[in-house]
Amino acid sequence: MKKDLKEYQLMEQPLLIVHRIHRWFATHRPFSRITLRLFPKISIRVHGVEFYVYPGQRNYSEVSLWRMGEFSEKKSLEELLRRIIGKKSFILDIGANVGIFSVILCKYASRESILHAFEPNPKMAVKLRKNLGINALITAFKVHEAAIGGDSEGYTELNICAKNAGESSLKGIDFSDEKIVVPIKPLNDLLAQAPSDAQVVIKCDVEGYEYEVFAPLFEGTSLRFPDIILLEVEHKARWEFDLIEKLLHLGYKIEFEGEGNCLLIRHNL
Repeated sequence: MKKDLKEYQLMEQPLLIVHRIHRWFATHRPFSRITLRLFPKISIRVHGVEFYVYPGQRNYSEVSLWRMGEFSEKKSLEELLRRIIGKKSFILDIGANVGIFSVILCKYASRESILHAFEPNPKMAVKLRKNLGINALITAFKVHEAAIGGDSEGYTELNICAKNAGESSLKGIDFSDEKIVVPIKPLNDLLAQAPSDAQVVIKCDVEGYEYEVFAPLFEGTSLRFPDIILLEVEHKARWEFDLIEKLLHLGYKIEFEGEGNCLLIRHNL
């Protein structure tokens, strides 16, 4: 029997008392610096999973989860979950940050599914591994400390943003504070690993580098197309071409827009 999609809504979560106390002290001077220095890490449990966040380390995803006790892209996550639960999926989380999408998807995807999480920033990758590791997840996962793009494996420069680590990008950005060299892998190599009986699901949030990630789909070199794509469009002004328009020409349909994201499904042609 097909389940009601409402069953997959992420319900509102009350903040634990320890979280409330930590947040009050950390947001009120003169306690803020002392609190974040003495207790830089706090555990937050939301929707049946646990996250370690570091609110003093300038990463929007962590700070927003700490402040709200809720996901800032909750609706986008729900829309993706509704199309994954109960189906064997090959999932690529490209630009995984500290693992908010990865952890939830591994919590609710089927046992036959597998998730590959890609995060090229070494400091963020440590947190990603930690958050995946502390939860009892039914879906297998693998963390890759690498970026996705190009047509062959190699290395590239990642521009680090000190004000918000989540805005670090392979694209040149005006507010880059540091550049580091990171491995980069082509999307085609990953798509070739997908089981024939699994749907391919990609969540991509790479701060304006999204077009370069999906370029193989338009160059005729890809032997497999993703079935579901959740794409960040917040920085689409940095795209070389209109990525959404090109995906529509390949047979994708927009099924959700909001929270700076666009969900596209490829229907049988």
